[in-house]
Amino acid sequence: MQEKKSFSIDWRSIDWWLIAIIIVMAVFSYIGIRGASPLYGEDIKQLVWYGIGFVWMFIIMFIPARLYYTWAPIVYGVSIVLLIAVLIFAKPIYGSKSWLVFGPASLQLQFQPSELAKLATIFMVARFLSDYRRRVEDGEILESFGSLWPVFVLFAVPMLLIVVEPDLGTTLGVAVTLLTMLTVSVRPRYTLTVAGIYVSGVLVLALVYVFVPQLFFKIIKPYQWRRITAFLDRPLDPGNPDQYQLYYSLQSIGSGEFWGRNVPEEELLTFNRRVPFAQNDFIFSVIGERFGFLGSALLIMLYFFLLYRMIRIAMQTTSTFAHSVIAGIVGMFTYQIYENIGMTIGIMPITGITLPFLSYGGSSLLINLFAVGVVLGFSIRKEHV
Repeated sequence: MQEKKSFSIDWRSIDWWLIAIIIVMAVFSYIGIRGASPLYGEDIKQLVWYGIGFVWMFIIMFIPARLYYTWAPIVYGVSIVLLIAVLIFAKPIYGSKSWLVFGPASLQLQFQPSELAKLATIFMVARFLSDYRRRVEDGEILESFGSLWPVFVLFAVPMLLIVVEPDLGTTLGVAVTLLTMLTVSVRPRYTLTVAGIYVSGVLVLALVYVFVPQLFFKIIKPYQWRRITAFLDRPLDPGNPDQYQLYYSLQSIGSGEFWGRNVPEEELLTFNRRVPFAQNDFIFSVIGERFGFLGSALLIMLYFFLLYRMIRIAMQTTSTFAHSVIAGIVGMFTYQIYENIGMTIGIMPITGITLPFLSYGGSSLLINLFAVGVVLGFSIRKEHV
């Protein structure tokens, strides 16, 4: 049962630094998308999404945390239904059935159910961990690794549906989120056990690749494997379709040097669309070419500051539910930031993960601003769930 308590809002505790960071991110996003020479006005559309998202974020900030707790099972269930629907009804886009498309061709809206599923899973697992911690403290149950099995089921269901799409990058992100939530809610050895299971799974896949390659390529799609091997092979060959995007991403980022490339806009590689999908997955390439190492470093520092402000809010609350939710959100963002920037500079395989708050896309931006609104809500509300 949920423990109901009165709550109050501390208006002085609004984290304006966190809001300011998001505003600066909006500026970076507009510049990056515009610098990618958008064909369909994606830069203006992104500003519209940001306008809607800011209103959305401030509304979410004032929703009581107990409502997230109460509605978590329903939202989780809806997200699972949508993940199943996308597998049944969606048409493949670039080899993956990840998007539900609504409306006529002239005004199509795309929605990615996996974005909702990530946040819904965080809320559902946080609800379980909050109840679990309370039952352990009350002596109703003994804390053990086996008693956490509902957590693994709650994560496994969306992970399996997402990996079937196939979307390996998002699946790995959900796996990382599980680790961050366990880190703040259970004993460290349980988190290490899960990490050990992950490592064992990778080793098993390696053995399957060596001894049963037919089975391996049913688990990992051939194009996904080509992406992994493409980023490992050196030197890069722009004539190789699997290395073309990475090659020109490195060329554009490297040409930015320290201050950014000071040439007419028409001579920029990203503006000339030499880097495919620069407004989406490879928007960091645009920032690197236009603003050089200095601008890229500033952006990365903004991301560190964003995560720091969220962690700071988590440390100021005594709610297990809030701790778990913020840990999941921080883990979700950390993975996306590291993976996206890593794949543009050649230290991670290309997985199609977008850069939070910068890449073009309405559904991912609204979900991310929803998450920030939730964290801001924990900062102003003295409430326990």
